[in-house]
Amino acid sequence: MVDMDTILASEEPKQFNVSPYFALRLQLAELETEMSQILTRVNDTQPHIANDLDLLNR
Repeated sequence: MVDMDTILASEEPKQFNVSPYFALRLQLAELETEMSQILTRVNDTQPHIANDLDLLNR
């Protein structure tokens, strides 16, 4: 998988017709992954707060 820094540092690929929303979708996926990791850590120490945060995320 190509990371966001590589995508933002490079010019638009000439061989592919890339949607203008590709970088946005990649950023959203990275945020979801980061949020999931943080929620897991919170769940380990404070499960009640993690449940509340999970409900807010839906």
